[in-house]
Amino acid sequence: MEQEKFNEGKKYLDSLEMINSKSIDEEYFLLNAQSVYYDTQNMHEKSLEKEKEQIKLAPHIKEKPEVFRLYYSISDQYKDMNQLDSAAVYALKAIEHISDTTYQLNYLLYENVADIAEISGDYHTANNYRKQAALIREKTIEKETDKHILKLEKQYDLSRAENKALQAEAKTRIAIIIILCLVILIVVSLFYVRARRIKMQQEKRSLKEEKRKTEMDKELVEARAGILRIEVEKQQLTMIVYNMMLGQFFSLEKQLQSLADKARKAKPDFANFVDDVRASMNKNLVNDFAKTISDSKFCELTGISLDNKVNKSEFLMLYLIYCGVSNKNLATVFRTTPESIRSRKNQLKNKLLSLNISTSLFEQKGFSNT
Repeated sequence: MEQEKFNEGKKYLDSLEMINSKSIDEEYFLLNAQSVYYDTQNMHEKSLEKEKEQIKLAPHIKEKPEVFRLYYSISDQYKDMNQLDSAAVYALKAIEHISDTTYQLNYLLYENVADIAEISGDYHTANNYRKQAALIREKTIEKETDKHILKLEKQYDLSRAENKALQAEAKTRIAIIIILCLVILIVVSLFYVRARRIKMQQEKRSLKEEKRKTEMDKELVEARAGILRIEVEKQQLTMIVYNMMLGQFFSLEKQLQSLADKARKAKPDFANFVDDVRASMNKNLVNDFAKTISDSKFCELTGISLDNKVNKSEFLMLYLIYCGVSNKNLATVFRTTPESIRSRKNQLKNKLLSLNISTSLFEQKGFSNT
């Protein structure tokens, strides 16, 4: 199966060889393929012929080949054919055509010469070339070691540089984060200060509004107080007028009583007439007072709401008590004795207590049962 493939390959190479318009590069690569084919078929002479033709074309092709490899291959084939002299010649030419003295496998060329010399029995030459091969290999190893060390150093330096770069990047990132945090903090602080300022302004406006409202309330209270003072003054003036009228009434009542007492024996009819007049005056006083002073007016003056729960006579007594009228004058108004007035006062007070009405009139300053 493999031989068939080789045969097909040979036919392909022969067909390529028949082409006349081949470039030098194409001719070179065709010779290389033919050399390999003949070598696999153990046709060393034809393989050597093709390789020698390659050497002739090598200087003229575009991509310059490493000629020492061709000489080494020719030397190796001569060695396999046991043509040691030719093998040694081409082995030395391979060494002469080394293009890169730093190539790490150059020592193999020297070992090839040493192997050929050793097979030929020239141990001295073999020993010399083996020493050279060893030195070259040692230098190559040192160079490779140096290269490897240099490479490692470069990698280390690169790693350090990368680490430094990463550290710098990390520091930069941290700095950016810190700056962003500071910016956010500043922005939040500004918003807080602004909100605080707005709140303070609102509170200030609110305080101003409250102050203005308080001042307005104060002015309103003062205005109401002024109105109340005027009302109180009016009430006081009214009370003065009432007291004057009551004083005149009491004086007239006393004069009529004195007149009736004097005329009672001599003129009993006249005395009775005077008594009727006094009774009528008293009745009119009670009725007129009830018409003049209402419950609401009494409540406004005294702060006590009676709710029409007392009769006209009791209502008049409470008002006269409020006006500070003495028991003696009350006795004159109600045509009774001061002792009876004191008793009626106590009865009226108990009545108010039972009705859950304030009895503050009986406890006011200046109140007396005399």
